[in-house]
Amino acid sequence: MRREENSAIENSSKCGKDESHLLLSADSPEDAVQSLALFYNLDFKAIETVFLSSWPEILPQEIDYHEFKDERLAWCLGQYLQAKNMRYDFHVCIYHRSRFNGNEDWFNNGLFDSCPAVSSFFSKLRKLDGWNDEWDTAEAIALGNVIDRDSGSNMYGPHAFDVLDDAKSACNAGLDYSQPEFMMGCEWDRHPKLNAAVVTFIQQKTIPVVVKFRALPESTDRYINHLWMYLHSIKFNVQYSDP
Repeated sequence: MRREENSAIENSSKCGKDESHLLLSADSPEDAVQSLALFYNLDFKAIETVFLSSWPEILPQEIDYHEFKDERLAWCLGQYLQAKNMRYDFHVCIYHRSRFNGNEDWFNNGLFDSCPAVSSFFSKLRKLDGWNDEWDTAEAIALGNVIDRDSGSNMYGPHAFDVLDDAKSACNAGLDYSQPEFMMGCEWDRHPKLNAAVVTFIQQKTIPVVVKFRALPESTDRYINHLWMYLHSIKFNVQYSDP
């Protein structure tokens, strides 16, 4: 495990099959090609050929990224590929920007999501030199933020990505991912000093890392579209926003 944000610490297997679902991922362009091959129930070569040299007319070199928001695109590309049995019953790997102290034992108890992840993170922060017991109330506020987020339509939060390269390069897009997402949100509006103190401590004591989770896709078509957009951006050297 490399101790840098360009690595991905994972709690799931590579793209492939389990007992009941396909598991799709995008660790790399080759991994995304393999995932699309599994979804369309085709050979790896069929998707690779499109990626390298045979893009359809509906996806020319110059295209507005909004085209990738059209959920009919996944089906249209299936027709182009002459795929007869697309497989919509799949799980995906989600790449989440997080932080850790640089030591492998930080994740000895595994990876968690939602509220268990917040509690686990704060339990580790309290063990670090310099933690102030007066900051203990921050955990309850952070949990409130996550509960409020989970009640909305976005399952994963703003630090989660479908593609590893997107997670690694997120800060290059001009957004601030230097603090955990549970330290952001309206719950903190009434506690600016506490928020600033805890965030500063986190940034001083931990470093960025990308962790890899298994999850259900928020939208199967959107996920497949995003894999195509990822490959399209690599092939034609363009940058797109998340669809």
